Amino acid sequence: MTTTDMHVETVACDLCGETDADEVFIGRDLLHGVPGQWPVVRCKKCGLVRVNPRPSLEELGRVYPYNYSPYRPKKRTKIKTKHRLFRWAWRHHWDYPADVTPTLLGKIFSWPVFIWSRMLWRNFDVFPWHGEGRLLDVGCGGGAYLLRMRQFGWRVQGMDFSERAVNVCREQDLDVRQGVNVEKLYEPKSFDVVTLWHVLEHVPSPTQTLMQIRHVLTDEGLLVLAVPNFDSWCARRYKALWFGMELPRHIWHFTSATLEAVLEKNGFFVERRVYPKYGQTIQNTMNYIAREKNDRQAELLGRSKRLCMMVDMIERLRGTGPILVVHARKKN
Repeated sequence: MTTTDMHVETVACDLCGETDADEVFIGRDLLHGVPGQWPVVRCKKCGLVRVNPRPSLEELGRVYPYNYSPYRPKKRTKIKTKHRLFRWAWRHHWDYPADVTPTLLGKIFSWPVFIWSRMLWRNFDVFPWHGEGRLLDVGCGGGAYLLRMRQFGWRVQGMDFSERAVNVCREQDLDVRQGVNVEKLYEPKSFDVVTLWHVLEHVPSPTQTLMQIRHVLTDEGLLVLAVPNFDSWCARRYKALWFGMELPRHIWHFTSATLEAVLEKNGFFVERRVYPKYGQTIQNTMNYIAREKNDRQAELLGRSKRLCMMVDMIERLRGTGPILVVHARKKN
């Protein structure tokens, strides 16, 4: 049972509508200290995991503190030489816009650079050119991703419910709108790519959000989203101490199967599934364990980025990982 002075609400499963659920565990906010003990439950019918009861919409100001890291201003960065090389390679292999027509010789010489760009873990959020290059980032926060993709030639726009985040983006000359309803803010079929980087687990209804995104995405468009993977070894092993929980801001917790089911329900099919290299989730989890349980071994592991990256690599070799990235398209 929830123990908090916040106003809370009880909700049914967003995927199947079932109200019956089994309690998995009870956790609290280990990142920002939002008060309360929050039950994490699994739907008895479809298996989707959610926080229930959860904070009501009126409590968002307390759930997302002013210093919430995604809303902080991002420093403008100069285009590095390697990024110029990447864009040159992507012009030949991913159809990125070019001032001159790509040549066969250019394609041959750019191949090693293209492979290099795909091997870097930081490039899991870059993809082939689509349509007119119109990209919408839902839940864009302080605009770091929009700035990055604008450097690569995309026509970027963003949206976020946070007034602070929107103001931070506008100060950086980014076209960002404030709101939660994608369909009301943008015209039908106005984007070639829509991205949600760790957003779907935050929204009140993933089903409604995906339906709205389907409305603004072109028929040949691409949906790219990332969520913490509740089926990862780290999540299953450490439960409430897993960094990916982030209670009570993360109110939905997806596995590969439940995420695909939610996408299928809303007219999408999964084209690609990626578990990117991201040892920070494991490192932060170890830091939680060390702090909460005074665990010396966890403290030592949390101090070593290399060891955490090795654990992350082993987990990904087993066919999973703490972060799940999905590329999806509309069904015909």
